[in-house]
Amino acid sequence: MSIYKRIMNKLAAPPKTINTQDEFINWLFFANAGMLHRGNLYCFDYAIKNIPADTSVVEIGSFCGLSTNAITYYLAKNSKNNKIITCDNWVFENAGKFLENGGFILLDDSVDNSVFECARLPKKIIKGRKYEVVVKNPNYLFKKNSVIHNL
Repeated sequence: MSIYKRIMNKLAAPPKTINTQDEFINWLFFANAGMLHRGNLYCFDYAIKNIPADTSVVEIGSFCGLSTNAITYYLAKNSKNNKIITCDNWVFENAGKFLENGGFILLDDSVDNSVFECARLPKKIIKGRKYEVVVKNPNYLFKKNSVIHNL
């Protein structure tokens, strides 16, 4: 990407997001270290409302636990008891082998025009047709199609 294009991307207006934070989330952001785009909160809530009861939530890249605590909050808020598995190793390849059909993957830092490497991944995933975009706020939340089994 050219220097001019990178500068123009940084100067562009930030994408609009659906913000679902409430008083608990506000306090969580105040008290818990971590990096979490507030648009991801809507994605967490959407995925948790639609996750089957017997499947696990897997978070890759838990860092200081801010997003883990937000996920735990949304599970409780939606009366879900799903198991949570977290790790801080940023690994995506082969995730589709272990993700159940209808499962969700949220790609943090995947907003269009991002300078991060993971911003290139959504285009590859969309081309593959193994996942569908269910939310873009501004990061991509994908749902694994029930017919296809691997990424």
